[in-house]
Amino acid sequence: MTENEIAKVVVECKAAAAYNRVFEAQALTCLRLSNLKLAIVVNFGEAKVR
Repeated sequence: MTENEIAKVVVECKAAAAYNRVFEAQALTCLRLSNLKLAIVVNFGEAKVR
């Protein structure tokens, strides 16, 4: 990526009591549909964000 390009990232924000693998599937589907390569899944419902 050159300095003139803008990085595009899909950010999935969740607030569930526990992490679920479905979150990853949703992010991957979004990446495929948008032709992007990077997604971040954040779950704010747990005690620690990891």
